[in-house]
Amino acid sequence: MAEKPGELVHVGVFFLPRLPDRPDEYMHVAVDECSREAVVAISNRADDESFLSNLVNQFSFPIKAIQQCWPDAILEHFFVDVMKACSDFNISPGSLREAYIDAYVRHYNNSRTVPALQRRKPVQQLNYNIERTRKAS
Repeated sequence: MAEKPGELVHVGVFFLPRLPDRPDEYMHVAVDECSREAVVAISNRADDESFLSNLVNQFSFPIKAIQQCWPDAILEHFFVDVMKACSDFNISPGSLREAYIDAYVRHYNNSRTVPALQRRKPVQQLNYNIERTRKAS
């Protein structure tokens, strides 16, 4: 398990159920293993490289390593894009739905408590880990 924020970020892509009169949509998710902070984006492409580029700016800490969490063969080519984005950033290997996802991510990071984090919220865990790291250095 990662001990500091950014040591390991899990990245996954999930197909969203089709809505009437809408193109296929995919949810791109990144969760920091230490803080459990999450970043989510919706795209009409499973291989949206911009998510990886934006990910570096979304977290409040530098990312040191990424682990891909998608088993589907259809996304194998995305692996190459992930590796390129990781290399570029020196990392080791508006719809209603978007409003809902934004609200969920805010809730996920700021409101809900997590038993595995001693009932802390992910943001509280992040701040705790940052403070613990400062004291240790």
